[in-house]
Amino acid sequence: MKKVAIVGAGKRFLNVYLPIFKKLEKDYEIVGFVSRTEEKGRSIEKSHGIQFFKSVESLIDSENPDFFIAPLKENVSYDVVSSLIKYDIPVLIETPISDQRFSSLIPQSSKIGVVEQWPFLPLEQFKQSIFNSGLINRPFLVQNDGRSFDYHAIAQLRSYLGMNSRPVYVTGNAVAVKSPLFIDNNGKESDAVDSWDIGTVKFENGSVLVHNFSYLCKTAPYRVMQSLRSYSDNGTIFTGKKDDKDNDYEIIDARYVSNKETNALKIQVDRDENGNVKKIYDELSKISWTPPYEYASLTDHEIAISSHLFEMSRSIDEGTDLLYTLLDAFIDYMLISGIKQACYTGKTVRFNA
Repeated sequence: MKKVAIVGAGKRFLNVYLPIFKKLEKDYEIVGFVSRTEEKGRSIEKSHGIQFFKSVESLIDSENPDFFIAPLKENVSYDVVSSLIKYDIPVLIETPISDQRFSSLIPQSSKIGVVEQWPFLPLEQFKQSIFNSGLINRPFLVQNDGRSFDYHAIAQLRSYLGMNSRPVYVTGNAVAVKSPLFIDNNGKESDAVDSWDIGTVKFENGSVLVHNFSYLCKTAPYRVMQSLRSYSDNGTIFTGKKDDKDNDYEIIDARYVSNKETNALKIQVDRDENGNVKKIYDELSKISWTPPYEYASLTDHEIAISSHLFEMSRSIDEGTDLLYTLLDAFIDYMLISGIKQACYTGKTVRFNA
C-alpha cells in the first residue's frame, strides 16, 4: 500500500484522480492534501474524508507519504514543484510543461514524473508491446493525421520512435481556408476557419516525425479520417477513426513481412461488463497487453493514469525509471513549439545537440 499526498485540490483532483484512487484502494491510500484555501480544504475534508493540511511540511511530518501528486494548472506548476523537490519525495505533475524554468529541474528528472495520458492509453501500450517484441521494428516514419492535439501527439509519435531519439531540426507549413457553413458533430452550425499546422521533425538517426492537425478533424463530419501511423522497415501499424469519432478502436491494422509473406495481425480487445479494456492481444503472434490493475474496472484514460501510478510505485520499490519524466515532457513541448514556430515563420528550427 502506497501513501499518496495531494498538493492542489482543484477540479482535476476531485473529478479525475479521486475516482481512480477509490477504484485502486487496495494499492493506494490518500493520506492527506494541501490546498491554498483553508475553507475549501475543510469542505473537501468533510465531504470526502481526506485529511486537510495547511502546509506540505505538516503533511510530511504527520504522514510521511511515499509520493506526491500535484494536479495543478501550468501557470503555478513550476513554483510548487520546485518547492516540493527539496523534500526528496517523488512527485507526479500535470501537462503541459510549458514553463521554461522547468529546464532547471531536469537534473532531478528521475524524481519528477509527468502524467501524460495519450501515449499510455491501452491501444498505444499494445503498440509498444509489438515494437518491444521485435515482431515489427521501431519505425523510421511516424505520422499524426488529425488524430491527436499538440504535445499529446508528439508524445505518442515519439514513443513509437523511442524516447531516446534526438531531434535535429523542424520544418513546417501553415495552411488556412474558410470552411463552408456546416452542421458540426455537436449539431451546431459552423463556418470555422480550417487552419492546419503541418510540421516535420528530423531526428539524428534519420527517422522522421510528421504532425498534421486541424481542429476541424474533431468537429467536421466531412473530415472522415483521423489516424496515427507508423512505418517500419518490415511493417506498418495504422490506427484511427472514420465515422465513429469517439471510438479509438474503429480502425486497427498492423502488418509485417516474414519469409517474403505479408501477415496481418488478428487483434482482439477483451472488455469487462462495463465495456472497459481487460486485455488486447494478437491471435497470430500471441503478443498481448493487460492493464496494470486488472481488478479495477478503469476507463481508457484512467488506465493511462494508473500506469503512471504503477510505475511510480515500482520506481520507489525497485529503483526503476518513471514512465514519463520531466525531461520527456520538456522535449515533447519543445518539439511542438518548434513545429508551430516553423509553420508560422516558414523557417527551419534547429535544436542544439
